[in-house]
Amino acid sequence: MYQPKNIYIKGSNFYWMDYYTIKQIIQRLSVNPENLHIIVTIDTSNELSIEQITLLLQKIVNYNVNVVFRIKHEYKELLTSTERGKIEKLVATIFNMTFESNRCKIGFLINDLNTTAIQKLKRLIDNYIGVFELIYHLEPNELNVRYYKEIDHLIDYFILPLRQIEQVSIARSKIICDVDLINENDDLKEKITMSDINKITELLTNYTKFRGLIMHMSIISEASKEINLTRLSIFIFIINILNQLRGIVIYQNDTMIVTKFKHEVQCVICLPAALLNENSDAIRLSCKSLQQFSHAKTKQIVLSIDKDNHTSENGVLVNDIMQQHSYWKANFIERNIYDHSLMVSSNSIVHLKYHLEI
Repeated sequence: MYQPKNIYIKGSNFYWMDYYTIKQIIQRLSVNPENLHIIVTIDTSNELSIEQITLLLQKIVNYNVNVVFRIKHEYKELLTSTERGKIEKLVATIFNMTFESNRCKIGFLINDLNTTAIQKLKRLIDNYIGVFELIYHLEPNELNVRYYKEIDHLIDYFILPLRQIEQVSIARSKIICDVDLINENDDLKEKITMSDINKITELLTNYTKFRGLIMHMSIISEASKEINLTRLSIFIFIINILNQLRGIVIYQNDTMIVTKFKHEVQCVICLPAALLNENSDAIRLSCKSLQQFSHAKTKQIVLSIDKDNHTSENGVLVNDIMQQHSYWKANFIERNIYDHSLMVSSNSIVHLKYHLEI
């Protein structure tokens, strides 16, 4: 069975979170509420308000989503007794609300703590909460094998940036992939680069192996404002179509995944970055083994060279075979088809949804 991925949303402050915000996330990403986790920062250097925490937890229950408390502490590798006291106040409030009985999942996100501090924190939480997730955000200086293997048995999941996942031997099922693209090359966010395409290909190749993805709320809000397709809106499109998959996985490789649920067959295809060449041909997708279907809905993002950014001084298109093209542009195509085959550009990301005849 296809397992929808968990989506973790971080923001500067989620105490202002409202129904509209949650609805926007669910609609833009096509994520099920039970797979949506809202990350809330608890700054242990400030006084915690039981009233604020209670109000926040009540919102989480009402919206039927999950919460992850990010524990922000002052000193490297340890928690002071005062900080532990404030964390105990937090978990006691959760216990007194009988929050667990509402089926909402609870998690705690930590970083920069040594093994002893993690053990103490885990015991403290376990005194009040029976089932919870402990998530550790690995810093670049903690990627050495000795450190993360030392704490692996204490941690449920690790957060790692996409570009650093190949540097560790942690099981993919324990990784929450950080795809916070909005802060990278922010001055070029209107451009689509070869680096962006490689990231998209890598993400699609590994997506089904991860525990989930973590992203900043600003990615969703920024993408929703865009008129033209950029790397942000392409990224949101990919997460949206992958979250629509359901049922039995009937075929999967590094390029394609096909699922079947009752009278519906879905297919997501991302052709490898190596095919991105202005001379590549269209590809015919044929689904001959399907039974009769009434129609299929298709959505495509087609990539092509941005010629406006590939001209020399005399206006001639730069086409150096030894150098990758720097910038690409994207077009969105949506239509219905009534045949078993579909011609698509080899430079495309495709979502097909077949509706079988009943």
